[in-house]
Amino acid sequence: MTSAATGYITITIFSAVLNLLLTLYIIKKISRTPLSRAYLLLCGFCSLYAFTYAGELASDSLHQMINWIKLEYLFVPFLLPLCLLITIEYAHMGRLLKRSWLWALFVIPSLTVILQLSNDMHGLYFSSIELYTHGPFPVSDVQLGPWFFFDAAYSCTCFVICIIILFLQWKRASLIFRKQIAAMAITFTIPLLSASLYYTDIVPYGIDVTPASMSLTCLLMGIAIFSFRMFSLTPIAIQAVFESMRDGILVLDEEGRIVRYNQAAVKVIPLLTPAIIGTSADGLIPGLSIKQMTAEPSRLINEYDTEVHIGGLIVHYQVRISPIPENTAEHHVGVIVSLIDITERIQLMQRLQKLAAIDGLTGIYNRSQFIHACEQQLQQINWQQEPAALLLFDIDHFKHVNDSYGHEAGDIALQHVVKVCQRQLRTSDLFGRYGGEEFILWLPRTTKSAALELAEALRSTIEESPVQYDGAHIPLTASFGLAALLLNTPLNQLIREADDALYAAKREGRNRVKVRTSTL
Repeated sequence: MTSAATGYITITIFSAVLNLLLTLYIIKKISRTPLSRAYLLLCGFCSLYAFTYAGELASDSLHQMINWIKLEYLFVPFLLPLCLLITIEYAHMGRLLKRSWLWALFVIPSLTVILQLSNDMHGLYFSSIELYTHGPFPVSDVQLGPWFFFDAAYSCTCFVICIIILFLQWKRASLIFRKQIAAMAITFTIPLLSASLYYTDIVPYGIDVTPASMSLTCLLMGIAIFSFRMFSLTPIAIQAVFESMRDGILVLDEEGRIVRYNQAAVKVIPLLTPAIIGTSADGLIPGLSIKQMTAEPSRLINEYDTEVHIGGLIVHYQVRISPIPENTAEHHVGVIVSLIDITERIQLMQRLQKLAAIDGLTGIYNRSQFIHACEQQLQQINWQQEPAALLLFDIDHFKHVNDSYGHEAGDIALQHVVKVCQRQLRTSDLFGRYGGEEFILWLPRTTKSAALELAEALRSTIEESPVQYDGAHIPLTASFGLAALLLNTPLNQLIREADDALYAAKREGRNRVKVRTSTL
């Protein structure tokens, strides 16, 4: 055996050992994932390919070479399909495909193995294999058959698909992950170039450098694993998390242009389409000023609430703006805009506010909320110098109802009186339970005579509408006190005057309306 043959064999065996060590490392250290399993198979097949090619180089007869070649091509047809499988899993596309489709990648390589093992019968894979003895050491001279070219075309197709997938991911990835993707693309290119050099007879003496180049391929992949943490953190895994988030997310560059968004953001902003990538987000995000973001980023509001109409419903969102720092905290390369659905929280707050404002039995304002709402209206009424009136009324002999029929009947009586009154009130009128069986009414833009007429109508209706309870008819009457508003009369003065009028009605025999006009 010449020194040249020894050198080539040594390089090939070194490549085989390197791939074997990578294989053993993956088995021992790397967690089992579809990606790691595909990489494990690639490293293992590359190692076996290199060992068998070293055996071919060490052979001194054609018969031995043919036997080694048959062993080599048990592994060669699977290399680029495995690269494609790695790319699919790396791109997190495996979960979108049926496992049977992934297994289909290896149908043609399996047929290739069968045909090359039975090549003596048909010559479809190799037309002939002869011994080439014109170099420094004997090598095989292989004439290629039609199935070999078909299999080569399939492998090239796998390579092209790998590059397309990686390019699409590269366009959407950040800088650090673009380096990772570039490393992957270079990794897959090396064996294809090596095979091209061999089959175009550019490499001297008919030496196949592909087995040695495969060690470089697996080494670069190892660099991607250790330097970029391919198995533990990939840009596509991040993309999967990004898309699965319930919150809408938009990424804007420092000029306010849309860089990326997830599907949850489309629900909030239907105008988000792939065509909008790279355009300004101005006017798209409720409450966000792109002009302020770019001109005065330090004064940008980091968090605010807004509401969006979606499908006829009002949905509440909290908009959270997080700057993306570059190397220093002073310089930002963009912002992340989070659209967090807070509808349930807002609705809960509204329910709590309603519970705090509404009387639980009757469904009208409680005393404190009535006074708060009334004071707000009173300011506007005084400013606009419009008439208004305040009514206080009390169910007569209500204690007798409770004592004679029970407290449940008393509760039903209170609810009955409220319903009877609400039928005759305007939406602008404020109605509240002042305490016990006492109620209060604020009548904006209502003259004293109109208020008196309404009070008489309410009193008459209550009298003519007995409560039905447990087969019994419970008669009810009410006494009313009316105070008409004079300019700038404070609310507490109005309530005192209405209260005085109410007690005057009770002193005079109940079931009547008494009026008192403010003296201020």
